[in-house]
Amino acid sequence: MKHQKIFSNIIFFAISGLLAACTTKPDAASPDATPTPAINADITSGVSVTPKPDTPPQTEASSGSSAEESALLDRLCEKAKQLYMVEPVASENGLTILVHKQIPAKTPDEMSTVGEVVAQYELPFEIAAHNAYNFYYDGEIFAVAEGARSYDNNEEGSKTLSILVSQNGGEFERIVVGETETEYDCVYFSFGENGRIALLTDSAIRHHEVFLRPDSASEWRRLGTAESFDNRYDRLADQISFFDETTGVVGTPFVDPWYTNFIRTEDAGQTWDFAEKELPENMPDSTVTEECQYAVLNLHCEGNVGAALVRVGDLEPDGSFAYYLYTTVDKGKTWQIGEKVTL
Repeated sequence: MKHQKIFSNIIFFAISGLLAACTTKPDAASPDATPTPAINADITSGVSVTPKPDTPPQTEASSGSSAEESALLDRLCEKAKQLYMVEPVASENGLTILVHKQIPAKTPDEMSTVGEVVAQYELPFEIAAHNAYNFYYDGEIFAVAEGARSYDNNEEGSKTLSILVSQNGGEFERIVVGETETEYDCVYFSFGENGRIALLTDSAIRHHEVFLRPDSASEWRRLGTAESFDNRYDRLADQISFFDETTGVVGTPFVDPWYTNFIRTEDAGQTWDFAEKELPENMPDSTVTEECQYAVLNLHCEGNVGAALVRVGDLEPDGSFAYYLYTTVDKGKTWQIGEKVTL
């Protein structure tokens, strides 16, 4: 599956995944486990699903929240709705990266396509073209990872994780993160205020590791591995964001919508647990198939609030995907479904 994911990314940048369903289904696959200390992160509880209320919540902070928090959530919602793809082009100086708006797939049989070019970067360092697909872009910050493995030519990967970062079109800075346990294939990013960076690596053996730099003046922390993503639910994990230096969320896909998309830590990665989320009110009652393709496509968190763009299939009469904006105002403990987004 990872092989397919890397291969498809070389054509386009797309992320696979899952959303969720409308009634509670117990998590029969996971018995309670004792939290694993320090580096070995673990998911320790089952799924909890919040029923759909009569009045859908709005994509803004609760009435008791400050105006600043509400404004922050609005900004994160706008960021979550922006999807991008990259096109690496060989140049005389090395590699030119064209950043395109992404036009998401409309049905399970389609693939995302490129839209207009919104940014262009000249990489001053020699990196393989396939590394360009391990990227982050939010309109201000552009970053790519170095050293990831390529399945196309069996090129060996690297265990030294480093990223190249450009802010507001400025010169690139190489940031060395640290050593990984295995050669990684993909790196997923998030950038917060005050220089916070969260990284999630993914290897050929579905081994995930989480790294965090809480602010621009701090050193990197290796928060541990996410073995439960790999083994207990056969999960992938392809989105990550932190609210602060201890509390963060990973977005995961799963073909069964009765499982949550959001897995959360509030102790800097020592333990991980499922977060609650609402479900679309028109979720089918029957067991759905892989064509549902639920996915967290974009995830941004800051302070107490966060926003995620989630794709779900099997809801529309014509079989096309639906896209929803999910928000949280309690540091990711619960996620409410908000507006349906047209992309």
